Amino acid sequence: MRISDLILKHITGSITEDEKKELKVWIEEDPEHERVFRGLTDMSRLRELHLRYDMIDTTRPKRDGQRRIDEMKTVAAEEHPRRRRVPAFLWLAASVAALVGVGAWLMTRDDVTLTTPVQPQIAQIQKLDDIKPGEVKATLTSSKGETVALDANDSVMPQVITEIKAAATENSRETTELCLDVPRGGEFKIMLEDSTVVWLNSESTLRYPEVFSDTNRRVQLSGEAYFEVKKDTKRPFLVESDGQTVRVLGTEFNIKAYPDDNLTYTTLESGSIALYSADRTSGELIISPGHQSLLDRNKRQIDTKTVRTDVITSWRHGRFVFQDLPLKAIMKDLSRWYDFEYEFTDPKVGDIVFIGSIPRYSDFATAAAILEESGGIRFEITDSKVRIAKKR
Repeated sequence: MRISDLILKHITGSITEDEKKELKVWIEEDPEHERVFRGLTDMSRLRELHLRYDMIDTTRPKRDGQRRIDEMKTVAAEEHPRRRRVPAFLWLAASVAALVGVGAWLMTRDDVTLTTPVQPQIAQIQKLDDIKPGEVKATLTSSKGETVALDANDSVMPQVITEIKAAATENSRETTELCLDVPRGGEFKIMLEDSTVVWLNSESTLRYPEVFSDTNRRVQLSGEAYFEVKKDTKRPFLVESDGQTVRVLGTEFNIKAYPDDNLTYTTLESGSIALYSADRTSGELIISPGHQSLLDRNKRQIDTKTVRTDVITSWRHGRFVFQDLPLKAIMKDLSRWYDFEYEFTDPKVGDIVFIGSIPRYSDFATAAAILEESGGIRFEITDSKVRIAKKR
């Protein structure tokens, strides 16, 4: 642990001259030591690890596992001695250890690599293993037409975003409008100039000004995003999506407003929000924590219901959680994240309802195995398209 402490001090800048010499001796005594040191002090890799850690709730598997056990015990008690068969449901969950704790473990391993190779999506899908999970990526475009590709090294790094915006507005005193576009098979987390943090899911777009006005903070969303809004009583934060506007001062909430879905879902995790339809045909609707509004964009009608917010926002914590969700809705989310086309051999297959969880960063073959095991369905590849059928 002594060496890991020295590495931590090196990273934080608190290392003394004597400790630098001690660390240098350790690094130079073995090429493997130098490799480990360089890996642990690679700032781009550290930022990526921090992003992954922030997206994963390591306590969730234990809570959900215990809940499932309790439910099964209840069923067994009610139906004894006639036991009801409960379909097996696989559980996989990602976990991330603290950096310094991992440091000591790494020094004992011979097979550790500290760089994760990027695996591009395969255009021609031959088998389920060819379908890989999404990654941190986006494109930032200014109203002047400048475009910059972003990856995990840029996510939630204000200085990087500032440099990008500065380049886009060079020699101009006008406020630039920016468009952050996250493609299929991508996700991105950004901090706006007011310190509001936004997590964008796959196939989503956020439009916002380089600098907010003195009266409000207005953004436009297409797709899905989770907002952690910085409180500012003088400037309300406004999120415009197809058919509605959400007004907040400072809170945390999720909006799902994809163009291919007639419903817009707004889920409040903490604080308070007010929303109203774009045509202003009705007054503001106040939403309290633990509730979700559903806007039917065709009927111009808004309903509300109580929900488990951790289920709705699970995508930003590194997993997909389904609670009485039909397969056709599940496949929409999975196809956006894994970036593939799919079809049901029978429309009735899409109506099968699931309860469970899938790790977001696993290959699609793992997700398919979980759904096959628990739902009596099968996945196969035909002409680079995923086909879902009932098991024979």
